[in-house]
Amino acid sequence: MSETYSLAEATMKVIQDRRSIRNYSPDPVSDKDLDMILEAARQAPSGENAQPWRFVVVKDEDTRYKLGM
Repeated sequence: MSETYSLAEATMKVIQDRRSIRNYSPDPVSDKDLDMILEAARQAPSGENAQPWRFVVVKDEDTRYKLGM
C-alpha cells in the first residue's frame, strides 16, 4: 500500500528520514545512476541563479584515496 503526501509533507518526510552514512558499499555506481545524480545536482538552486557548480567524477580507487588524504 503506497502513501500519498502533499509537497510539504513529502519534503518534511525526506528531511526527517535523512540519515548519516558511515559505511559505503564497495559496489560501483552505474553510469546511468551517476548521470541522474549529477543532473539533479546541476539543477540545485544557487544564489542569484549563478549555478557555480563544478563536478569531478573520480572512479579510480587510488586517486580517490589520494584526494581524501
